[in-house]
Parts: sequence; structure tokens; C-alpha cells
Amino acid sequence: MIEISGLEENSVSLKNERAGLSLIEVMIALCIVSVLMGIGSFTLHPLWKKHQLNTAVNSFISDIQLMRMKAILEKRTFQMKISGGVLFYHSMEEVTWSQWNERQLDKEVTYSMSGVTSFYDKGFASPKTIILKGNEYSRKVIININGRTRTSEIY
Repeated sequence: MIEISGLEENSVSLKNERAGLSLIEVMIALCIVSVLMGIGSFTLHPLWKKHQLNTAVNSFISDIQLMRMKAILEKRTFQMKISGGVLFYHSMEEVTWSQWNERQLDKEVTYSMSGVTSFYDKGFASPKTIILKGNEYSRKVIININGRTRTSEIY
């Protein structure tokens, strides 16, 4: 019995020696984490800019495809143009054109398109190339005569 009580006293004294981390250990860990976060932010920044451009391109392509589908389903011609970061579109109603509707485009990206492109009731379109620029990256959105879109990077 005497030996058992001696073991219990030793285990209690070992628990009281080291209960947590010291202030210096916590500060060193925080410094290491902050340095790694700083390095990570510099390496991920260009990827983030490219992601923003890709998101804008995908959103723009879905707008184009929606316009083409509306032209086919409603059996009328739709036109679109871009001016100052705004997508304008309207449709032919019997013999006259409707008023221009507008949709705000992504403000982080600049859009460059000359003239107007049309989408016809059979799914065809007037070919057009639109350039989207976001900081150091650029992409082309190309609309072919069949109304299909494709993209390519500009190097």
C-alpha cells in the first residue's frame, strides 16, 4: 500500500510541472503562420485575378446563349451591343424594334465590342468578337455564324 500511494504523488507532481504553452512559443507560432500567409497571398493574387476574369467570361457567355435561346423560342430577332460596361439588348416586334433593355456587366472587367450583333429566329447570328480584359489577363469571346460561342486567351 505504501508503494501505491507513492506513485500517485509522483504523477500529481508531473502534471503540475507543464500545464500549457509559454508566451514565447505562442508568439513564434504566430510569426511563422503570418509569414506563410503573406507568402501565400502573393502567390495566389494572380490566380485570383484570372479567376475573376473567367467568372466574368462565363457569365457573359451565358447572357449570349440566353439571348440566342430567346430568339429561337420567341421566333424573333434579338440584337445586343456593349457600351460602358453595360449590355444593351432589344428585339424585333412585328415591324419595329423594342426599346433597349440593359444589364450591368462585371465592373472588374472591361468589355470591348464594336457595333451590334444579331441573333435570328433560326439560331444563327452575325459573327462578332468581344474582348474582355481584367488587369493583366485578356480573353476573346467569339460568336460564330451558327450562334455558338467559344473563348480563347490573348497572350
